[in-house]
Amino acid sequence: MSEKPFPHPDEAVKKFPILIRVIDLLEKIYERQRNLEREIERGKEGIEPNLASILHNTYYLGCDLTDLFNYLLKLRGEEAISREEFIKINEIFKVLRGAEFVSQVAEELEALMKQKSKEVVG
Repeated sequence: MSEKPFPHPDEAVKKFPILIRVIDLLEKIYERQRNLEREIERGKEGIEPNLASILHNTYYLGCDLTDLFNYLLKLRGEEAISREEFIKINEIFKVLRGAEFVSQVAEELEALMKQKSKEVVG
């Protein structure tokens, strides 16, 4: 798996102190990312990935990123953050980045499953 798409919450808050207001949400995003990575590791170890965990974490990662975006819009509307800060934070935590990450997870899991199928058949 390539680099993590979302930074650790402490790193995000250090870079953008206003994000301390949503530290719980940042922690959820980070944890969901870690859970998806864990399923890939399980597959690499020959353990069948937990489909329920993958679906759960995928769904809620999208929800959490959307909630964060809406909160950023609210802060921007209140002028609590500048336009530039909004753009920079949104660039880090955008929903599209989450979708790309989930797509990577799916591709890696599919490759692992194909490899496992060849081993069983072959």
